[in-house]
Amino acid sequence: MADPVVTAITPVKTWVKVATSVQSGRVHRMKGPAKYIHTYRLTGVAAPGAPEINTEGVAFDGVTEEISAPAPIDVYIACLENVGIVRVDV
Repeated sequence: MADPVVTAITPVKTWVKVATSVQSGRVHRMKGPAKYIHTYRLTGVAAPGAPEINTEGVAFDGVTEEISAPAPIDVYIACLENVGIVRVDV
């Protein structure tokens, strides 16, 4: 397992790539109160844009979200209300 990576999710309402070319791992919320959402793209596909914040993001309600995909993906997190921080373990 690689060392965990801690990433600030800033600015608010902007997708931040937190993992690249992964098929498994975990994302841990480390700071609140922030309303976190997440999405992914197959590695090599363009990153999501700002309009997808409202239509594509899935609520990150728990403390930990699992990363699990049959093909390599890039994982993106956004915060809707306040700046957040996540730790990614892959």
